Amino acid sequence: MKLLISHCNTEDCSNFGLSLFDMATKQYYSVNLTAAQLDSSNDVGLTGICQDPKSIYIGVQSVSGGKLLVLNKDLSYSRTIELKLVEDLHSIDFHQDKLYCTSTRNNSVVSFDTDTLEEKVVWQHDRYIHLNDVKFHKGDLYILSQDSLSEKNTGGTVTRLSDKTTIITGMNQPHSLYFLGDDLYVLSSKAGEIKRISLVSNQEITLASITGYARGIIADKSTIYVANSAERLHSRKQGKDKKFVTQFDDYLGNPLFQSGIHCISPSGEPLDYIDFTAINFEIYELFPIEYSPAPETLLPLPQARKAQFFRKQLYDTQQHIGDLNKQLSSSITTTETVIGHQEPVTERKRNHIKHMATRLPACLRAPIGRAYRHYYWKKNYHAGAYYFSDAWPLNFWNNFHPSRAKAELKAYKNLGFNTVFIVLPWSGFHPDPAIKKLNNDYMDRASQLYRICQMLKLKVITRINYNHCICDESIVEPYQRIEQLLTDKAIYNNWLFYISELKQFSSYPCAKLFFLCWEDFWHTFTGFQEAEDYRRLELAKAIGYQEYLESHYSLEEYNILRGSSDSSYNQFKEIPIPANTATQHRCYLEFINWRIRRLYNDCAGIIEPLTMEVRVDMDAYLDPDGHRQWFENDKYE
Repeated sequence: MKLLISHCNTEDCSNFGLSLFDMATKQYYSVNLTAAQLDSSNDVGLTGICQDPKSIYIGVQSVSGGKLLVLNKDLSYSRTIELKLVEDLHSIDFHQDKLYCTSTRNNSVVSFDTDTLEEKVVWQHDRYIHLNDVKFHKGDLYILSQDSLSEKNTGGTVTRLSDKTTIITGMNQPHSLYFLGDDLYVLSSKAGEIKRISLVSNQEITLASITGYARGIIADKSTIYVANSAERLHSRKQGKDKKFVTQFDDYLGNPLFQSGIHCISPSGEPLDYIDFTAINFEIYELFPIEYSPAPETLLPLPQARKAQFFRKQLYDTQQHIGDLNKQLSSSITTTETVIGHQEPVTERKRNHIKHMATRLPACLRAPIGRAYRHYYWKKNYHAGAYYFSDAWPLNFWNNFHPSRAKAELKAYKNLGFNTVFIVLPWSGFHPDPAIKKLNNDYMDRASQLYRICQMLKLKVITRINYNHCICDESIVEPYQRIEQLLTDKAIYNNWLFYISELKQFSSYPCAKLFFLCWEDFWHTFTGFQEAEDYRRLELAKAIGYQEYLESHYSLEEYNILRGSSDSSYNQFKEIPIPANTATQHRCYLEFINWRIRRLYNDCAGIIEPLTMEVRVDMDAYLDPDGHRQWFENDKYE
């Protein structure tokens, strides 16, 4: 048997995203996927694996949407499938000529017909539950989610959708459904536990526990194979390397920072361990194949070791820059600008750093520059990160503990940071937007966090309108909240009340800045463009689009933009929100920026100091001649 192994969160998934381990010869390989032309800036790893009689399908961890690689049975590249209804693809399964994909960001399961290429949402939940896996067993569809489907979350859950039966719940960041006979295996990943549930007797046992993050499982009658991933030194979401260790040698020798495959007996006894640290640090899926790969698709172990070599170089370089900072002279002779910050730099220091950079490979010059800027930040420069402890933005305030926050933020400050970014989600702090009543528990916890930051002399920058939160009291979904905010004056006034209640936090000297973010509103605006025609007309009036057009365009100008004189509008009240393919899409993009700016202006006089994170990229639109043009979003004062 040969094991096909996908790797997520990797440096270069064209070369290190897919591995092969030959169980008979004990040989490791990386699968060459350069023909797929993956973009390392968007495609940052591979996830779920499944097959049909002709092909192997592999999910791509892509920030630009749902994507599948299709390989031939010899592992040679065939094609790439772009999925329109899938965002943040995790796992996939094949059933009756269709692929079933977890659209984790959309809380849905999407089917894809491999013959007709038709996509369809076959199931969707009304709130964010972080779908991790989907599998069929005896015709029934099972889903695995990080949060339960119930209104009151009870933890990681497996649900059989046909009868809405909960098979198991209460797991910690679960992954990897696998069926063997009438037994279901699933991993409580954070706890490192292997769970086995009988679908006949409903008996649930913890078969074994392993070191590391458990993710990826297959089994036969004699052996259970469970993969574990190394603890991350680097988080793609958080940005900077985590300082788990002070010496890289400790990292190499510590089981927590190794990846591999545990071979376990059906009774839970350890049989063997296949070390995968040299190939990659994270494993997502294990998938057995019986056929022989084409030789040209395989890369030998020495090339695969480049992933580990690169990580070690990066870590050592950053350590060296820290030592360099202590060694160099502190005399000031000239000044240069680093990220808009005036920085005293000696001539000797500059020449030494330039000399170092020329001796390093190109892949390490950027890390040196980043490390250099990090170590030379001044105290009055905001060096900070978001604080969520070991939770995440959606459930942080449910898991907030003052004593733990104090210890963590003290360690955080000792690393050289001077600023904490925190998030006050509207849906958590103001559960029912129809009434003027806040969540007192959340408000008390936020006050405690501000006091801790004040005591530690940490500055605080606060995002006040993040719109996602796992809160038992929250009764309106994020998309509906923003729609009500834009269309209902009463809800809008209650939102301003929410902003005014947060003003009490500005009394803390540590509170340096509050800000809104364009992203909390943008997706609702663009979602309106996908509504039915009658609904787009209703919304155009409700959100002020018709009012905006009347004050910025004449009917003649707007009708010219339509590119069609035989269907001209006679009154502004006839104008609906345009589809994003219409030539008036540019007008709507202008309106969105104008409307969001108005939201900001209404809040600016309530809580201070207040600013806004705005878009600085561009959106495509078609002009009346059908040519693609670009609308800039950086026209903010």
